[in-house]
Amino acid sequence: MLIASPSRVSASRFYRLCGSAFALALFSVALTAGAAGRIVVGAGGVGPLTFDLVADPAPTNGFSATSVGSSAGTIATAAQMDTAVGLLAASGITTILPQSQTQNPPSAAVLPRYNSLGFYLQSRTTTTDFGVLMGTFRNDSGQDRNTVTIDYDQGAFVAAGSTISESPGLYGFRVYYSLTGAAGTWVHIADLDTPDNTQAATTKHATIGLSSAWEVGSDLYILWADDNGPDSDTAPRREGAWTIDNLAIGFGAITPVSITAQPHNATMESCHGSNLTVVATGSPPLTYQWYKGSGTGSPVTGGTAATLTFANPQPSDSGSYFVRVTGPGTGNFQDSTPATVTVVPDSTAPDVVSAIGKIDGTNLVVTFTEPMNASAAGNPDSYFLTTGGVGDFPVIVTLNTAHTVATLAFATPRDPTATYDLVIDPSVEDVCNNPLGNSVVPLWYEIRLMTFQDTVWKFDDSGTDQGIDWHFTGYDDSAWQSGPAMLDVKSGNARTNVPGLPTNLFVKTFLSLHTTTPPYDTTDIPTVYFRTHLTIPAEGVQALSLRTIVDDADVMYINDGPAVHQNSRYPNPVDTFEYVTATVGDAGIEGPFNISLADVHPGDNLISVSVHQGGAASSDMTLAYEIVGVVTAIPSTGPTIAISKDPNTGEVSLTWPAGSGATLYQADAVDAAAGAWSSVAGAGDGSYSFTPPGTGGTQKFYTLRK
Repeated sequence: MLIASPSRVSASRFYRLCGSAFALALFSVALTAGAAGRIVVGAGGVGPLTFDLVADPAPTNGFSATSVGSSAGTIATAAQMDTAVGLLAASGITTILPQSQTQNPPSAAVLPRYNSLGFYLQSRTTTTDFGVLMGTFRNDSGQDRNTVTIDYDQGAFVAAGSTISESPGLYGFRVYYSLTGAAGTWVHIADLDTPDNTQAATTKHATIGLSSAWEVGSDLYILWADDNGPDSDTAPRREGAWTIDNLAIGFGAITPVSITAQPHNATMESCHGSNLTVVATGSPPLTYQWYKGSGTGSPVTGGTAATLTFANPQPSDSGSYFVRVTGPGTGNFQDSTPATVTVVPDSTAPDVVSAIGKIDGTNLVVTFTEPMNASAAGNPDSYFLTTGGVGDFPVIVTLNTAHTVATLAFATPRDPTATYDLVIDPSVEDVCNNPLGNSVVPLWYEIRLMTFQDTVWKFDDSGTDQGIDWHFTGYDDSAWQSGPAMLDVKSGNARTNVPGLPTNLFVKTFLSLHTTTPPYDTTDIPTVYFRTHLTIPAEGVQALSLRTIVDDADVMYINDGPAVHQNSRYPNPVDTFEYVTATVGDAGIEGPFNISLADVHPGDNLISVSVHQGGAASSDMTLAYEIVGVVTAIPSTGPTIAISKDPNTGEVSLTWPAGSGATLYQADAVDAAAGAWSSVAGAGDGSYSFTPPGTGGTQKFYTLRK
């Protein structure tokens, strides 16, 4: 049980002297008095507001509430909350705060409320999409204000034995302000956000550079939104109760604008993008306006950011530039030192960074060093894909917006065993009419190094915390189970397909949701561990990418290094044996995610994955990985083994092409580590025979290596 607000000595005294009945009667009158109104903010600010009946007989004056929608989990992301709040108008948020006396934790309700025993404002949303608490504040400070400070204590409450469960990005309150209260004017206050997985009280502070002046005599509206989270309000994961206490509104001192990094002189080639940049500090908001010319200069159209971009510089862009950075308050601005831009003719020929044959066999992606002239670079007749003296033109060419990437679609799939060159017509040139420097480009190729289907994984679904060593190469996983992907479990349904995935992807290994004994005999195992191996070609690998099928969240390791991929649904920086706070309905294909070549080495690599459940009552878990490499040449396939058995003697013969230079290796498991494979004594050049025992014996697996 987590409690945020400190006790009130004055309030305790009040109850002892006057009796709780009188105090509650006074509170009821205070609510009526505060049905309409605003909180006056003088030159010294206001607060801290303690919401104490002794300190203020009308503790909720200036606050109102409303609710939106009618179901839990509708608002699942911060972006969805921002959109929903943007539809609200202050004129529609008028309900007097109801009262409550329930504490530890406060009870669930449709609207935010005032707690007359705890002396705080509270929200524990139920039934609705989200609840809204709004404060209305009037500027009586005697001058217009551009900067406002907000401070308060935020409490976090939950029933004993449970943890707070909210959607990622929506723990605590998501807070906004508006100077008009009109729909579409609410500005999110990021400094008042609450980190995911917060379970305890926090102190909030924000210094806000207002979007425009808060004029004397006008109102400022501050809105606290509390979503109705995704979990039902039952142990061990419950909707959090959040409280606000000791609220203070003030006016922060304005920090003058200071330019800390000046724009520098730049020489640019025409048609090659470049920029000028300034770095400035000071109280927000900071605004920027770039000027061209000496003296006062002329404003540059669109030059209203810290960086002035020249997407396609021309000689007419040459000249002197400076930027004026302006902050809140009268006369609070600073001009940068002038920077001279010199634009020279483009003398650099464009080139091809890469031409990659996509894994689908019909598409190529060509990347250029600079923007290309669309008329030729987007023409299918400008490209010819050839192998062994024959070839084909693409049927469609699609350019990206920057004209630096062309996607070529062919009607006929490539031969997966052939080597190709891409011939590009000399008419292909950059936007400054410089011809391409290289017209014949060897093709690179995407190849699957790990597949969603049939990759063999070892796994531990015993419900045991494996600690921190389980993803290292020296860890002994010999007691773990193994099976081919996809690996899956669905409560009450041994399904063979996962809804929403391609129908040719099948579940081939079934996992466990529960153990047969406590503590996970009735609740889900929080984390299941997986290990497999990835073979990286010896040379020519240019890039690696990962796609995942995961329910609910995963963390991936390679060899003995740190995590190289972590699902956004698992924000914890430390991978532990635990549930995650976000879920998916059914696993979908996610990615691609880049894998750094620095994390792998040629040959055998260990891939380790932890998969975390979205809660103790989650109904399913799924894992399958696909890893695709970009290589400069298609790896040779090498010889294959043929297996036969003499029906009379039982002798088993393994044969392969003699003279291939391959050596026969054996191991006790198909997914054995590289060092566990040993050459077979007595194997000849192209053959090996043995007679297994009639009963018993040891299972063996064989492979050829060159």
